[in-house]
Amino acid sequence: MMIAVIADNGALVALQRRYGFTGVGRLSGVGHEQDRCIDTLLMQGTLGRAAAGTAGLNQ
Repeated sequence: MMIAVIADNGALVALQRRYGFTGVGRLSGVGHEQDRCIDTLLMQGTLGRAAAGTAGLNQ
């Protein structure tokens, strides 16, 4: 398994989902960007053989 911790940004979430990651949690107001608090998303993906059918993870 692999995790990604990313800002709550639609484009980043879409990119992670494209590579087989799924959302598993949200941390509210823990990130800071341009003098404002932002949420961070925790996403989880499978590596190796279990992810063989997932585009991009094994390349």
